[in-house]
Amino acid sequence: MRKNYLLVVFVCFTQLLHSQSAVEEYRINRQIAFNHITALKNGALLVRLKTKEKSIEAYRKSGAFSLAQKIEAEQAAENRLIMSMVKEYVNFCPVYFFYTQHTKQVQAGVKQGIFLNNDLQPDPTIVLPTDTFYIAEIDALLENLPDEEPEEPDSQPADKQSQHAHTTLQRVMVIKDRNLTQLRRPFPYYVRVTFDQFMYLKFEKLNHRLHRFYQEASR
Repeated sequence: MRKNYLLVVFVCFTQLLHSQSAVEEYRINRQIAFNHITALKNGALLVRLKTKEKSIEAYRKSGAFSLAQKIEAEQAAENRLIMSMVKEYVNFCPVYFFYTQHTKQVQAGVKQGIFLNNDLQPDPTIVLPTDTFYIAEIDALLENLPDEEPEEPDSQPADKQSQHAHTTLQRVMVIKDRNLTQLRRPFPYYVRVTFDQFMYLKFEKLNHRLHRFYQEASR
């Protein structure tokens, strides 16, 4: 009888410690997210645009000039669309654009000569006025951990695969730190993007979430 009592006490004590540990972990993650959203608000969001230059160059070298031209035109059109959506619907903080091949310069602190104008050309007159920035891009979501809510619960498939660890979501606008490490919840660090007539709603949603989370962090 005494052994059973001690076992129950031990189990309860273990559960209590686990619960306290989970609460403390949540509190720490929340504070980290608050620090990120405040830094982003006072800094800048740099949107990294792809060029597919390596693939294009490979096709050209192989003589597939028409295919190379087609890929280049499609990527440029996508970049123009992304730029227009971000500029029109994301006003949480100043936003700048750069190409992937300039990533190392951005990370090294280069503030001029690599940021893009409305024609998607590097413009030396565009100067990044801050040392604090985060990087956003259309990319795959590396993981969606089991304890994280799906981004749109009502639209999830029946098997709920996107809630499982190591599941990858494609075509996501995801926010990362300057080292290209994805942020984590509770920071609103991503939104799935659909390249259709409803695309603007996704960027509106991301902008709204950033504003809302900043208000929560400022209380």
